[in-house]
Amino acid sequence: MKGALDGGLDIPHSDRRFPGYDASEKKYNPEVHKERIYGQHVANYMKELKDENEEAYQRQFSAYIKEGITPEQVITVLFSIVLLRNCFLLC
Repeated sequence: MKGALDGGLDIPHSDRRFPGYDASEKKYNPEVHKERIYGQHVANYMKELKDENEEAYQRQFSAYIKEGITPEQVITVLFSIVLLRNCFLLC
């Protein structure tokens, strides 16, 4: 949804549907949404799984491991992808 909106499509929407909206407080926290876009939740899961079950980590993230992407690098890699996508859309 966010990508479509950023791309200029007019889609009726509400912040309540985005990650970061707290229904009990009826407030939207864009920082939480940003963390999801840039993969902070993936990096956290990678670290957690690596600590708890190395075999499952190797199986789940084999493509990342093959490319040499560590949990600490996930955010940088995804941020780069978002920047490239935005550049492509603007060029």
